[in-house]
Amino acid sequence: MTIAYENLARPEDLLGYRWPAPALPASDSLISTRQLVKVIGTTMENQSLVLKGMDLDIHRGEFVSIVGASGSGKSTLLYLLGGLDRPTHGEIYISGLPLSGMNDATLTAVRNQTIGFVFQFHFLLPEFTALENVMMPMLKMGHRTKREATEHANQLLGQVGLGNKTHRRTTDLSGGEQQRVAIARALANDPDVLLADEPTGNLDKANSQNVAHIFEEIASDGDRTILMVTHDPHMAERAFRVITLDDGRIVGDHKNPHPSPTNTASRKS
Repeated sequence: MTIAYENLARPEDLLGYRWPAPALPASDSLISTRQLVKVIGTTMENQSLVLKGMDLDIHRGEFVSIVGASGSGKSTLLYLLGGLDRPTHGEIYISGLPLSGMNDATLTAVRNQTIGFVFQFHFLLPEFTALENVMMPMLKMGHRTKREATEHANQLLGQVGLGNKTHRRTTDLSGGEQQRVAIARALANDPDVLLADEPTGNLDKANSQNVAHIFEEIASDGDRTILMVTHDPHMAERAFRVITLDDGRIVGDHKNPHPSPTNTASRKS
């Protein structure tokens, strides 16, 4: 939501906080935030400070879970990192590039080329097959021919355990299978970053384990970064790093030396 700055006494002094200018990102970070602030609301009376000057560095190849109570700012942070919303103050860097200076067209291009999204609801197009849903981002980007897109989509669906169901319409797939198609679609343009917002929120335990295992496999090559917002403590334990938010601030950030293993025996349903 757009902030009506004319209703603020001073835009740099939001809700009683005076925020310093954002610093430069760490040289080895894939994603960095500096003094990241997000205010929701259009007048002084209904404004709420959701993120409060957050500094964060995420490195290539990390599998990171973001946890915290409802309203702590988890999904807001994920949407800002994905360029789906803009911060009120501060800076977001992707591979050292600041997002604030990008116009909407440039930001969209960067987002499409470097970031894949997986949401709680799969948002697949029901009139198309699993294969066609995965092909669409590639054809829209225009970097692959139809034949190349078909081959890559088949490869991705095989990677998530759906190689024998590529030509089924998504309405003929189970909920767990639909979410796996959504993961394959998010990987279609070979993004550097995969952002997942409650990806197992609508799944049972077995299908949640399947998704966790897929994420582990994606992260295992060390080339792609995964940031996952979750309320599920078992999913959070799968990640290699756990960041805890509370009231718009980072209150915990630790490496997980022994991520919990997933049940890799099957990927049915």
